[in-house]
Amino acid sequence: MCTSITELGEILQTLLIEDADRIGRESGFIQRKRKFSGSSFAQTLVFGWQANPNASLEELCQSASQAGANISPQGLQERLNSEGANEFLHRLLLRSLEYAVEGEAKPSALLRRFKGIYLQDSSKVELPAQFERVWRGKSCSTSDAEVSTLLDYQTGKVNFRLAPRSSARLPLQTTEPPRSYVGGVEHPTSKLACSEIPPMRVGSLGWAVWHGLGTGR
Repeated sequence: MCTSITELGEILQTLLIEDADRIGRESGFIQRKRKFSGSSFAQTLVFGWQANPNASLEELCQSASQAGANISPQGLQERLNSEGANEFLHRLLLRSLEYAVEGEAKPSALLRRFKGIYLQDSSKVELPAQFERVWRGKSCSTSDAEVSTLLDYQTGKVNFRLAPRSSARLPLQTTEPPRSYVGGVEHPTSKLACSEIPPMRVGSLGWAVWHGLGTGR
């Protein structure tokens, strides 16, 4: 079922208000509401950096004001540097990956002959070295994360996986049925419908894999 604009808006409201306030309390980041609540801190960063990815502290303070929080640039800097902020944002990010969003799928008659068609891609996000303990890179004293995406082209479902780059990627070729990745945890997908042609996966480097038929490009 295709996710409508209205439903997407409701998901974002739940994530950036209800979920953010709850996670702020559970993570210990918000112990008592003074300048920030979990929701106002999340909205400050999300909308502030959405408007300008290179926003200064002063610009983020303007975003905070629109979210209902009045704070100085120095106060915001202290919040951003706290360990609690890192834990809060990490949990909020993982929570966001649990929401399912589906697009409208209109495969052609030819593509419908496949048991499944899966498009896979991944992106590397470099992080400050101090996050190495949580997000360890492939080399010493580096920190980065990898966001892997798997699109079920026939149904429109999108699955995400967030993990350190030192861990394994989404499997490109496997004899197992495709699995969905939610919040960094694997969940088996439903059984694929029978068809004459085995499933096909297309990776980010252009490699196409037909299960049982070998690999081509």
